[in-house]
Amino acid sequence: MSTTEMATEKSTGTYYRIHAGDRDHAGICDKSQWDSREIGGGRWVEDPETGELVEDVRYGVSACESIEDLAAYVAQTGVGGDNPVIVEFEAELADDDDHDADLGAVLTWPTRIVGVYDEGDATYDAFDQLLDEALGWTA
Repeated sequence: MSTTEMATEKSTGTYYRIHAGDRDHAGICDKSQWDSREIGGGRWVEDPETGELVEDVRYGVSACESIEDLAAYVAQTGVGGDNPVIVEFEAELADDDDHDADLGAVLTWPTRIVGVYDEGDATYDAFDQLLDEALGWTA
């Protein structure tokens, strides 16, 4: 592989996201659904410099690089929804930063779901314990 090819090759890894249990998990691998917006935000936001409405959608799926990072992110943002699950997936890092990059989130281009973990699964329970610790709810 040439130096140019190595420089342009994307980093692929395993990532985690919290996902509403009643939503289609496979949809995160569907490129047509890769509209990432700020939590609770719309497609259009006011530009602070001009006052005009501008589109603020980034192409990809928000995630965290580890269960620990996901717990810290959820503790800071409160995301989760009804009956949340953890989706573990393989992905490439997207070209843009996630809206919540300062909170540990990364923007990804998912390629394959590795697992979906519900309450009672070891992965979910480990996440739940880490979240409790991040929130200061453990003794």
